[in-house]
Amino acid sequence: MISLKKNSAIYFLILSLSACSSANYSTTSAPLSASLHSHHSAELKFNNRVSATSQETVILGLFSIGSDNIYADGVNYSASNSMNLSVLDTTARVKAAAAYNALTKAKADVLYAPVYYIQEDNYLLWKNVKASVRAYPANIVGFKEENNTH
Repeated sequence: MISLKKNSAIYFLILSLSACSSANYSTTSAPLSASLHSHHSAELKFNNRVSATSQETVILGLFSIGSDNIYADGVNYSASNSMNLSVLDTTARVKAAAAYNALTKAKADVLYAPVYYIQEDNYLLWKNVKASVRAYPANIVGFKEENNTH
């Protein structure tokens, strides 16, 4: 009987010391919006519509194969105002690479009204992501001062 109590106490001690726990603290947040006003506006020269693509294969969610390594930076792809090109966000990286390819193809400064098409094929160990963009490329040809009475 003592042996059973002793064994039960040892099992209880081991079980209480080997428990797993996880904690998650989440909160909703609003994006910080900053407004910048200038008394100048850009004069743009628009060109014919351009399209470009980029694709990437990700193995085990970590290793990228066949991806472009140059991206357009500072482009907001969602309503959340997030411009972070996360290591784990394959879609944003491929979209940014497609935008860069469109800019260099058209030799443009900006893309106006871009439309992205995303094709994502998920398999057990890998996924293929392809992004295509169509937009109107434009070049900045100058700046003009706005007549503002304020």
